[in-house]
Amino acid sequence: MDKFSFRIGDMEVRSCGDFLLSGGEHVRAEIIVWQRDGKEFCYTIAYWKKTKESYDLLFVGDRPFRANKDIFWKLAEQGQEMLGRKMKDKKQRKKK
Repeated sequence: MDKFSFRIGDMEVRSCGDFLLSGGEHVRAEIIVWQRDGKEFCYTIAYWKKTKESYDLLFVGDRPFRANKDIFWKLAEQGQEMLGRKMKDKKQRKKK
């Protein structure tokens, strides 16, 4: 999967590896929140898990409910669209 990243304010949707790492092959995506406390760091609030038919968005506890809901929803839509396109492209390549 091609790497992708969209950031709005302190929230971002980005592709990542199996264990939500930014290095290596990107096979899923996550929504993160960036914070600054002397240095910048981030934490995951939701991530996508691949199923046979699509990608499911899973929440990390109640973190999405504590985030800006408008921004979260925009990032969730962007992430779902990107992952859906990747899955569709992969299925079309297999048919050839």
